[in-house]
Amino acid sequence: MTEGELSILVAERDEDSKRFVSRVHRLKGMPVFITTLTGAEIDPQLLSRVSTIEIDQSESQTKRIVEKKLEQWSTVAKEPEYKILGPISSIDEKCRQLGPYVEAVKIPFAEKLKNDIPPLLSMRRWIDRILSLTANVAFLKATLDLRPLAELKRSPGTRGIHILALPEDLEDAKYCLGENLLESISYFYGRAKEVYDYLLSCGGEASVKDVAHAIKLGYNRAGEYLRSLLNLGYATRSGRRGDYQYTAIPRESYSMVLKAQLTRKDLEEWFNHTYPADSAKLVVPPGADTGFTISQTGSTVMRSSEHDLITIGKTMIEMTTIPSTVIKTSPDAIITGPTEYVLTSDDSDRERVLAKLRSVKDPMSWDYALCQAMKATGDRTKAEGYLKRFQADGRFVQDPDGYFRLER
Repeated sequence: MTEGELSILVAERDEDSKRFVSRVHRLKGMPVFITTLTGAEIDPQLLSRVSTIEIDQSESQTKRIVEKKLEQWSTVAKEPEYKILGPISSIDEKCRQLGPYVEAVKIPFAEKLKNDIPPLLSMRRWIDRILSLTANVAFLKATLDLRPLAELKRSPGTRGIHILALPEDLEDAKYCLGENLLESISYFYGRAKEVYDYLLSCGGEASVKDVAHAIKLGYNRAGEYLRSLLNLGYATRSGRRGDYQYTAIPRESYSMVLKAQLTRKDLEEWFNHTYPADSAKLVVPPGADTGFTISQTGSTVMRSSEHDLITIGKTMIEMTTIPSTVIKTSPDAIITGPTEYVLTSDDSDRERVLAKLRSVKDPMSWDYALCQAMKATGDRTKAEGYLKRFQADGRFVQDPDGYFRLER
C-alpha cells in the first residue's frame, strides 16, 4: 500500500483459450485501507504499511460524544441537507474536471526536508506515505484554484499540468496523520509507547500483572501490548508460560520536525531549474498566496508573452495567462473549452436558460447552475456567459453560504 498503486489479482476468462487465467490489475494512486482493532495486536507486516490513529479514550471526550448524541436525538437539523452535502459534491465535480489533465503532483520543497527525517528504517516507506498524502491535499486545493500549476506545453487540443504543492499541504498531511506521528513511524500504536516507557523505567523485568496495574490496563490488553513489543523487537521475554517476564530493549530516540520553507521567489527559482525553457508555464492563482511560507509581492515566472495583471488589494501581481483553450469559471474551477463566448442582446437562448434556472427551487452551486444552463444552450461556454451576465445584472445572486439563486 506504500508503493503508490493498488494491485488486484483476479480470475478472468481468456478470450482465446476460454479458460480462466489469473491477471493483475493495477490502479495508480495511493489506495485507502481502513480497519479497526478489537485488541492490541497487529501483524508487523500490516503495521509497516499503514498509518495508525489513536482514538481519544479520555473521560472528557466521552462526555463530549454523549452530549452530541443527546443533542442529535433532541433537536432538528438547522442546516438543510443540500448545504451540508452541496460543497462536498461541488469539490467532487471539480476533482473530476481537473483530474484527467493532471500528470503529476510535484513538491518543490521536498529536498529541503532531508535534515528533518530521522534515520529510522521505517522511514523508507513512511516518507512516501507522508509525501503522497501531501500531494493528495495539494490536488484537492488545486481544484479550488488554491495551488500553483505548471501548464505543460502540449500539442493543440491537449492539456497536461503538474500541480505544485506548498508547505501548508505538508502541515495538513501531518495533521491528518495524527499528533503522535513519530510514534506511529516507530510502529507504536494505541498505548504501546506507554507500555514500552514503563518497561524502560523499571530498569529490569516486569510481568503482565505489573504492567496492567501500573498503567491501568486489563490483563489481556497488557499481554497483547507486551507480545506486540516482543514481535517488533522492542522487548525480550524470559521465564515460563504464565509467568513471563518482559524487559525493554533501549533504543535511540529521535525527533522529527518536518518544517518546510518555500517563498514565492523560491518557487520561481525551482521552476526555472526544473522545467526546460519554453516547456511549461507557471500559473500562480491569487488564492495560492496563503500557502507560501512568506507571501511576497512581485511577479511570477513568465514562459510566454501572454500575461495578465491582477490586482490583490494594493499588490499588483503579473500572472501567466492560461492558454485560450482553458477558461477560468466563476468562482473557482478550471475547465477546458474555447475562447469565452460574447453574448448579444438578441440571443435566442436567453429565455430558455432563465426558464431552467427558475425551475430550481432551492439555492444551487455554480456548477449545478451551469449544468442547467447547458441543457438550454448545448454549449458550456455560452451557458457560462449567460450566468455571468445574469450575475452582473443582479438577477443571479450569491448568498453568504456561496450558493446562487435567481431573483425572479
